[in-house]
Amino acid sequence: MKGFATTWRQWFCSFLLLAGATTCAGAPADMPDCSDNDFGAFFAAFAQSEALQQSLVADPLIEQRIYPGRKQPRVAIRKLAPEQRPSLALLQPAKRAALGLVVEQEGSRQVVLHDTKGELLKVYTFTRGQCWVLQRIDDWSLAGFFTGRQEKVAGELDVERARLYENLGRAGLYDNPGQLMNAALNSLLSAATKGNNEAAVQAVILIFSGDAERLPDSTIVQLLEAAMLTERDAGAMLAHFVCYGEEYAEDRVCQDPGKALQALRQSAKLESPRGLVELGFAYEAGKLGQQDNDRAMACYQQAALEASGYRDSAVDGIKRLSDKGVVEDETQKCL
Repeated sequence: MKGFATTWRQWFCSFLLLAGATTCAGAPADMPDCSDNDFGAFFAAFAQSEALQQSLVADPLIEQRIYPGRKQPRVAIRKLAPEQRPSLALLQPAKRAALGLVVEQEGSRQVVLHDTKGELLKVYTFTRGQCWVLQRIDDWSLAGFFTGRQEKVAGELDVERARLYENLGRAGLYDNPGQLMNAALNSLLSAATKGNNEAAVQAVILIFSGDAERLPDSTIVQLLEAAMLTERDAGAMLAHFVCYGEEYAEDRVCQDPGKALQALRQSAKLESPRGLVELGFAYEAGKLGQQDNDRAMACYQQAALEASGYRDSAVDGIKRLSDKGVVEDETQKCL
């Protein structure tokens, strides 16, 4: 193996020239063994070695960056000469640990570097000849888009960044839009930690869409429990989730009727048409441990007063109970 390593370094420079890398006088002493086709092992060596980061880079290096535009971010691609290359210091394990950055390998030639706040997102793409060479850097980071702006509402810049990431993800500019959606999710979670309950609801909606990574059930419950104090539909969302998960399962037995009933009552307290309709149906069907047609009628009546996507359901509930002989009573309250 030692003799092989010596041979490897001897022909390394000629290989780099063929691969499009910069000129060199000799292979770095820590040149990894590329013969076993182990990209993970190669990248671990590349991330730690400044010498490898200088040598195993294509010339020119392709860079894509996102810049602010009048209405939407604009994408610019350019070819970088050696003196224009950005620093690769963030790839170093010690630097990543200090800044709380995460590295994820995508297939056998890509590495994604991101933070947990949705501010930094970079994709490093390597090409393979006799060894790997860094060919392209896609920098999707949006941290610099809001320099100098002050938040009027806690987390509002995080929410705006999440919207930009979602738009970029749906624009078809990147062959792995899930990474952009995950950055959007991290931005929303960052806003939620600052007390932005609307962002917490948006984060759960994004999770349920399947476009971003699936977080643990306990995290989803925590987000909705915090949000339902001010967001009208959050309680109704929580009630459905603790009962049935993400599935539509009207005929299934609720897994946590007490928690679900409490969440629906909170949603109805905030006069959410969805919460009122679902609480009315819970009382009508007795699915959450309490059967009360008079209270159900009151919930449906209150929901029917507001123009919303749930008004037809409220009207249907009123008719259904009326057909059963339940009389509308203005003195009866839903809560």
